[in-house]
Amino acid sequence: GEPVEGAGMHVGGDADDAAQTFTDAEGNYAIGELVAGGETVWAVHPSFAPAYQDVEITSGQIRRVDFVLEHGVTVRGRALRGS
Repeated sequence: GEPVEGAGMHVGGDADDAAQTFTDAEGNYAIGELVAGGETVWAVHPSFAPAYQDVEITSGQIRRVDFVLEHGVTVRGRALRGS
């Protein structure tokens, strides 16, 4: 596939407290200074569905986590207040 530039890459937590960065023009990213243990790595981009992977991070090693982002579907509806 083609590289996705500008995807938000996150490790752990939610969007407010996760370690994060963005992919470059070649789709590459790097997030450092992580604590060893189990974490969720996730990718978000306005043109694609979010993608998640659970990974085990080992101290002193570089862990490669690649994603294939898929186009998402649009859900439309209406929220109504009950009587």
